[in-house]
Amino acid sequence: MKMIIMSAQVWKTIRTGLFSASFAEEGKRSTQINYFDGMGRSRQLNSINESSLTSLISNNYFNKEGLKIFSSLPAPYKFESENGREITYYVNFNRDANDEEYNFEDVSADVCNLGASIMNVSSGAGRYYSSESDFQDDHHKFTPDAGGYPFSETVYKNDNTGRISMQGGAGPTLKINGGHETKYFYGKATQEELYRLFSLDVGNEKYYNKEE
Repeated sequence: MKMIIMSAQVWKTIRTGLFSASFAEEGKRSTQINYFDGMGRSRQLNSINESSLTSLISNNYFNKEGLKIFSSLPAPYKFESENGREITYYVNFNRDANDEEYNFEDVSADVCNLGASIMNVSSGAGRYYSSESDFQDDHHKFTPDAGGYPFSETVYKNDNTGRISMQGGAGPTLKINGGHETKYFYGKATQEELYRLFSLDVGNEKYYNKEE
């Protein structure tokens, strides 16, 4: 196994890599490295499967305010040979519709058109969770087609509180604005509602918030 030194351009974004290895009986080993940016946010998790010569990769994405909007579903990358195993940050692993690196600009901030853009089937999670996957074995037929949406997106309220407004799921049916997303509503509990839930052993309504 070899470690690859990243270019200066990539290192400007990805500052730290946390490497870990676990060992078990019969020569079993699990190796992974978690890459962080300059703000200490995890950007990519890379786990190597020694038996199948594959690396399982998942990327985290953040919006312009630094809030995590989603993680891509883990997708495998197969090494060409045992000597070609690498522990490195994979640039352009997930790509957008223009076949460029997927980033926060692919997530719309327009309140009238919320939702992340599709991922290209040319690489990464977009390819693995599609009919174009390079892993066409007996097990892959049970892997669902994400339709370009191999992630569960989170949308935050536009009030700088960090509260969640909507959460979607993987696939075109459960994505944001797909009609089946989960929506969150916040308000104040009334004194009558508090009495109904907790009887008289409860404080004043001004100290309680309500989330639906």
